Amino acid sequence: MSPAGAVALARPVRVRLAAVFALLSLGFSLVSLFHWDAFRHASVLGLFTVFERHDMHVYFLSSAWVQGQGTLYREVASEYLLPANLLFGAVRFVSRFVPVLADPFDRFAWLWVSVTLPLYLFVLYRLITRYPRPAPLLWLTPAALHFSLYRFDVYTVVAMLFAVEAIRADHLRRGALLLGLVSALKAYALFLVPAYTIYVWSRRPVRETLEVLVLQLAPFVLANLVVILFAGRDGMLFPFRFQAIRGLNGESGYDGIAYLTGPALPALIARARWIPPLLQAASALGAAAFRPRRFEDLLRAFLFALAGFVSFSVFYSPQFVLWLVPFVAWWTWPQLSVAVVALSWITFAYFPIAYFRRERHPGLFRGLIVAVTALRFALMAMAARPPKPPPASSAA
Repeated sequence: MSPAGAVALARPVRVRLAAVFALLSLGFSLVSLFHWDAFRHASVLGLFTVFERHDMHVYFLSSAWVQGQGTLYREVASEYLLPANLLFGAVRFVSRFVPVLADPFDRFAWLWVSVTLPLYLFVLYRLITRYPRPAPLLWLTPAALHFSLYRFDVYTVVAMLFAVEAIRADHLRRGALLLGLVSALKAYALFLVPAYTIYVWSRRPVRETLEVLVLQLAPFVLANLVVILFAGRDGMLFPFRFQAIRGLNGESGYDGIAYLTGPALPALIARARWIPPLLQAASALGAAAFRPRRFEDLLRAFLFALAGFVSFSVFYSPQFVLWLVPFVAWWTWPQLSVAVVALSWITFAYFPIAYFRRERHPGLFRGLIVAVTALRFALMAMAARPPKPPPASSAA
């Protein structure tokens, strides 16, 4: 199981590390519960505030159905898919029993970060104990910690890590099901389906390839069928329509190019809204065209497809950088892994640091958007044409 250069920690060391992380999580929860107001207003050197409420407040509002305020996707609007809303609802329900804090959102937010910090530390623990020695650098960044705490993308990172590990061990059905669970939480994993199907087809009979394809799609399809049962067709389509009407948000790849070349590209995208989804689909099909047969090549294909998906999206969010981590954690292509580490650090510089100063320092904000855009396209180029051949896969 241990690749060349991996950290092989003795079991007592792993147990001690797990205990330290568990104590850190428990200590944070207890201290923040009794000093919540101080935590909410804390800042680091005046550069950014420790607490960020925006996305969590959206999750909180999306979970209003738990309080009997209406049916999800009908009276209670939500831009997220059903499994994500079930997660929000579970946190909202349990948060009612949180003591000390009187405000419902404060209880929700405290419970949210009390759960996501252990998840962040779990990913770090796994990278330390199961992956090559440099892998924790991908997670020891302020962006990884910040977005793990205040977004729900850390859940997809955990599931994707398990998926990649299953695929590496040649458990292809399990990997497909885990990819499907990621798609059900956030649909971006659907863009990995073509490359993974080609990979399985190169290694398994047609029947098993079809089974794997079904497993990749089933969680997403079933979740949407459930929504039809309680919210109808319009309810099922609500989050998709919400995403479809989004426009450029000043942080996308198109904005990054426009900051250098002028407004022509955003004007084109506004007129021809079919261009971004076409480019995203082309990225997924282009990844499949790699015809990956080895695990290492599949990781490259996944990275290409996902970097293309986020680069060609009209609406870019900084937490998308977390999605790339599972595909470079094996450090097979050091240049790609280092580029993702750099992207994570620069992402944190643009959000939250520069983002909340963009009115006073627009040049800094735009420059950082250009930098992260350039790095994403560089990742696509390096994934398409890797710098040097990788070592043979242990799962081949």
